[in-house]
Amino acid sequence: MSKKIFFITSNNHKVRELQDVMALRKKGMQIEQINDDIVEIKSSDVKKIVLHKAKQSYEKFKISLFCEDTGIFIEELNGFPGTSAKFVFKKIGLEGILTLMRGAKSRKAYMQTAICYIDKDAKEHVFDGIMKCAIAEEIKGNLGFGYDPILIPESFEKTIGEDSSKLPVISARAKAFEKFLEHISF
Repeated sequence: MSKKIFFITSNNHKVRELQDVMALRKKGMQIEQINDDIVEIKSSDVKKIVLHKAKQSYEKFKISLFCEDTGIFIEELNGFPGTSAKFVFKKIGLEGILTLMRGAKSRKAYMQTAICYIDKDAKEHVFDGIMKCAIAEEIKGNLGFGYDPILIPESFEKTIGEDSSKLPVISARAKAFEKFLEHISF
């Protein structure tokens, strides 16, 4: 019988990605999504945002749970869109990001994910992961979600949108989740 860990998110793509990470780890656990929109604080720090989200969710549900937040930080744009990645994606999309990047000297960027787990004793645990990458010159591929069609992970030649097979190992979310999985015990 597998144990359940509760993931508070309205994003089904994130749930699937973490289920793929768990499948690789062959853990006897199951992610159960609680689809809940959480009010996010404004901060440039993904760890602060996720800690607030987890505390808010714990107060509401009173169970052990975890929340996640991810930002994309583009060097040439002084870290923009950062923790506002979701908002910026909805407003200007990938084409808008590529327009901002026209003529850029550097295409370096990184994704940062933070996961906050609140255990049965209401103790908070924060884990983070980083994936270094570059911003592609054009949108390529339709795999993954969000920024994946313009992200080329470090030492890769294709965007995640073209080849998402390594995502459960290399993504910032996967790296943060690996740290979380090493920590928890049932």
